[in-house]
Amino acid sequence: MMSSRIRRRSVELKEIDRLYRSMLGPFPERVPTNVEFLEEEECDGFTRSLIAWDNDATERVRGYLLRPTSGSAKLPAMMAFHGHGAWESGKKSTAGVDVQEGWVALGPTLVARGFAVLCGDAICWGDRQNPAGNPDGVMYERVVAMRLLAEGRCMAAQYVWDAMRQCDVLQSLAGIDADRIGAMGVSMGSGHSWLSALVEPRISALVGVSSFYTYKALYAPPIKHCSTR
Repeated sequence: MMSSRIRRRSVELKEIDRLYRSMLGPFPERVPTNVEFLEEEECDGFTRSLIAWDNDATERVRGYLLRPTSGSAKLPAMMAFHGHGAWESGKKSTAGVDVQEGWVALGPTLVARGFAVLCGDAICWGDRQNPAGNPDGVMYERVVAMRLLAEGRCMAAQYVWDAMRQCDVLQSLAGIDADRIGAMGVSMGSGHSWLSALVEPRISALVGVSSFYTYKALYAPPIKHCSTR
């Protein structure tokens, strides 16, 4: 009896996985990451490096890599995903470069606990804002979402792809334990963590703070994103 329920549940989970992946649509072609270290800063107990990598065949992105100045030879790693917040901040908020008063930056907090931390920009934030400048903010986010839909993809798929590529980056770096990669985020960043962990098996631990809501809350009244500065 128990074994039949387990088998039935296994079939159900496989079908859920298939449906989820089909809803995300196709991912871009995977290319070498070509990681480059651009800048390095010594901070209190850790090193913060600005690095760049190829996210796909047409987009090169930047992120902050935080590593403790002392620790084990092979560090566990966390991807820290930022919230909806200020469009210009992005990775700077999680890396501790630009933090709102009263807020706690995930990157420095995690690195103090012995993790290497990778902080990237979500699409439409930080370095990935509209290079033309106009439209910007939520209007540019809407444009990007429509473009992705025209390609048979969606914003959720882009978030997942970004996480997959960050896993590629972390696995390519010396001193990182490739078998201990986790994801953490607050608000929108929490959503990115959950969406990505459903697809990316290299995410072995997840911490999501806030973000998800009921369908009732989503549709009535309409949810207003957190304010920006």
